[in-house]
Amino acid sequence: MQNDVVAGGNGTIVAGNSTTVNYRINGNNGDGQPGCNAADATPATVTINAPAAVTASPPSLSFTSCDTNKPVTFASSTPGDYDITVSVTDGGAGSYNTNPAKFRLHVDPAPQPSDTTPPVITPNISGTLGDNGWYTSDVTVSWNVNDPESSVASTGCGPTTIDTDTDEDGTTLTCSARSAGGTATESVTIKRDATAPSITATRTPAANANGWNNEDVTVSFDCLDATSGVASCPPAVTVSTEGKGQSVTGTAKDQAGNSASATVSDINIDKTAPKITATRTPAANANGWNNEDVTVSFDCSDELSEIASCDSPITVSTEGAGQSATGTAKDKAGNSASTTINDINIDMTAPSVSLVGGPADGGSYYFGSVPGAPTSDASDALSGLDGASSVSGYSAAVGTHTVTATAKDKAGNTNTASATYTVKAWTLRGFYQPVDMDRLNTVKNGSTVPFKFEIFAGSNELTDPANVKAFSAQQVNCSSLSAVTEDAIEVTTTGGTSLRYDTTGGQFINNWKTPAKPGYCYRVTMTTDDGSHLDANFKLK
Repeated sequence: MQNDVVAGGNGTIVAGNSTTVNYRINGNNGDGQPGCNAADATPATVTINAPAAVTASPPSLSFTSCDTNKPVTFASSTPGDYDITVSVTDGGAGSYNTNPAKFRLHVDPAPQPSDTTPPVITPNISGTLGDNGWYTSDVTVSWNVNDPESSVASTGCGPTTIDTDTDEDGTTLTCSARSAGGTATESVTIKRDATAPSITATRTPAANANGWNNEDVTVSFDCLDATSGVASCPPAVTVSTEGKGQSVTGTAKDQAGNSASATVSDINIDKTAPKITATRTPAANANGWNNEDVTVSFDCSDELSEIASCDSPITVSTEGAGQSATGTAKDKAGNSASTTINDINIDMTAPSVSLVGGPADGGSYYFGSVPGAPTSDASDALSGLDGASSVSGYSAAVGTHTVTATAKDKAGNTNTASATYTVKAWTLRGFYQPVDMDRLNTVKNGSTVPFKFEIFAGSNELTDPANVKAFSAQQVNCSSLSAVTEDAIEVTTTGGTSLRYDTTGGQFINNWKTPAKPGYCYRVTMTTDDGSHLDANFKLK
């Protein structure tokens, strides 16, 4: 069975109007089989194929039976001839002849009214608008030209892109259009500045070689813009706060709104002087003096820029009172501080000292004839004496002696003057008979024995009993004298113990009354003032 899609209706309209066309599927039974293929379970869909200048509403139709009309409205505003066709889709077994459904839509121009106004020109500007009418990017200018009453002819109305900066007068673009209603002209002036201004910064004063300042730092800005001109330039900024790694940033802006910034970094300010302390070695003594070199050492510190230099130790080696040593510390910012140790008093010279009077150096004197103790004379020209000088070592006893005068100054220096002399012992002669010096004298106990002797100081015989210091008898063990030859005393005397100088015999005599102790032994000793002595051993019967 062959089914046909059939179109009907008017095929001519005036531009801007519409017309309605009915569509149906003819139920022709030419194949000898009854029925309408469109009437089965699957609908037949008719799609309207219209050119772009023609609108079809609805754009498609659905059929479930034959010989039924369905309308489609066609409209167009563009004069011309347009071929309209259809296509059919069916999920069933039917086939369709669409040729009867083809037709041509003819669109006549609409009647034109008379044109009494020129075209309307509207500029379209695309770009980034900054300040003061300046654009800060590429600018594209296009034009809308419209005259609904008559056709238009235009000049300079194509799109234009301004991609370079302009001067302050800008670039002017003009669009001219002419229609039956007259001529219109529209102009736009584009000022383009897409370049940021330049800004440079300077710091005053400059940092020192270590990168530091020890005073306020002023950062000044210089701004320039060759196109739209500078709108604002930051004022100078003074950094007065101490600190490391400070910075100042300034921003310049041009008339178009472009901006640029500049930063001065590494601003290091230290206005505080370093710390310095001094110590002296060795310390002064209790009198405030030293008798050797004094070394003054310095310790330096700085909490911010750190120490750049610290003076080396100073050694004061010159004698003198009221000396001083000064040290200086400098930090890396150029700040400095000094400290001084005053009252450095150095006296390395010993005082002068001498003996006045007393025994002569190298002198020799007999006991009892030694000059009296000397005194001393001392002086010190710088620090002065630390107390009076002293004399030591003097003796009038038998032997060799050194007498010394000692002086000490306030710096601790000492000096001495000395004299060495000899005190000679007296010469003792005796005991004379009846006493034997090299024998064990035997005598009846209770008897009196005369002891005879002489004392000489050199060639001078001493006769004063006061020169005899002691006359004593000490019991000893007789066995200790067993090896000594015994010799009896031939002469004794009477009377008790007494000491005298016998001018007739020219000798001292001392009578010793022996103890009444037979069988005992004694050692009799006579000691003179100089410590010399005579000894004799006795055995009592």
